[in-house]
Amino acid sequence: MKSLSSSTSISERVRSAGGLIGGVLAGAVAIAFLALATASCSDSGSTAPPGQPGGPALTSAPPSASVSNGSSQTITITGGQEPYVITQIPLAALARAVWVDSAHTPASLTVFGAASVATGSTSVIIRDSSPSAARTVTIPIIKN
Repeated sequence: MKSLSSSTSISERVRSAGGLIGGVLAGAVAIAFLALATASCSDSGSTAPPGQPGGPALTSAPPSASVSNGSSQTITITGGQEPYVITQIPLAALARAVWVDSAHTPASLTVFGAASVATGSTSVIIRDSSPSAARTVTIPIIKN
């Protein structure tokens, strides 16, 4: 880069700085364009059907759980994008839900009946990790 002496006019300094800034800006624009072009051409590996970003719907099998004092039932979670998280726990007086494995498809969730005389219904809500539109599945739980 050319050294600017004290005798250099202000307009020459502005033109010199403008050329440097313009070159840097042009380089940044080119890098951004390449990044976007590369991202749009790459295969994200998503198995989402058209109109469903993030993969297939989140489901549970069986779709509900029925437990009694001290019993348990395992639920399989599939679809969406793992890992999965519990966003609403069941009422503690009726049941608790514990992940056996939430990072792989199919994921396993075990629902345990609370050791209480209470009976009734509650639910657990599971959410996936889809970056655009997280999916949820609500699993009803009956405590006998």
